Amino acid sequence: MFFVYFCIMAIGKTRLDEFLKRGKLLKELDMWYKSFNEATKEQMISWLQSQLTDKGTDGRGVVIGNYSYATEIISKGRKQQGDHFTLNDTGDFYRSMQVYIGDSLFEINADGKKEEDNLYEKYGEYITTLDQENIERLRQLIRPKFIEYVRKVLLID
Repeated sequence: MFFVYFCIMAIGKTRLDEFLKRGKLLKELDMWYKSFNEATKEQMISWLQSQLTDKGTDGRGVVIGNYSYATEIISKGRKQQGDHFTLNDTGDFYRSMQVYIGDSLFEINADGKKEEDNLYEKYGEYITTLDQENIERLRQLIRPKFIEYVRKVLLID
């Protein structure tokens, strides 16, 4: 019995015990919020804008639309028939983009009102959603921040 008591007391004073105590201080929400600093948010918006500009796709990878020949004529060739929509006619939509961080989720929102149209109603709710390629880029971006948080809390150096 004494041996068991001695072992329990000895374990309570080891480096492993201290490590386990600090492990209880890890908070997933803290990791999440600290990973999304302003630079990360700006990068996310940049990726979304590139996704729309370069590929014309929503978060599901679906092309949101292509210009018609009539649009090419009306725009005097600025918008070519068959080119994908970018949703960047005036720049207002892109300038209004903001990232909101919630408990274990993020959302990119923008003002979708354009004259009488609502871009979300017209092109779908996924127009401000990152596609799988950009989600993977985001994972790669925030992974080191998660690791840094864990190392800091656990005092690992």
